[in-house]
Amino acid sequence: MYEFLILALIAFILDIKTNDCIKEQRYKSAMIYINLYFHHLLNMFVNFGWISDNPMVLKIYLIMPIIILLHWKTNDGKCAVTQHANEICGNPENEYMHDFLYLLGIKESKYYDLVQNTILFGGMTIAVRKLLK
Repeated sequence: MYEFLILALIAFILDIKTNDCIKEQRYKSAMIYINLYFHHLLNMFVNFGWISDNPMVLKIYLIMPIIILLHWKTNDGKCAVTQHANEICGNPENEYMHDFLYLLGIKESKYYDLVQNTILFGGMTIAVRKLLK
């Protein structure tokens, strides 16, 4: 489980260093840091939870993408955590989270959906296989 904390911390630090809003907000609101770290932690878990060998973590991992996809479908295709961060920063509503795919330049490419779906469904397949062993 520590690997997700570390991955999220790395993404969080990179986001802080590359996101102008965060640089401007750092002395104004601790809430942006809490929101941002929670978001990166959730993002890393949903994308890489399959790495764990703990059966309970794998079961939770298999449920999380479904919950998140349902949330997006019921929230007009938007993430409430991203919306909150954008509200704090005064960003447009459609501003992306600066997650690892954004930082790698993939989020704004035409291959984003393919990459994201491959990570999610590939990871879910690996998690199911681990649980069935």
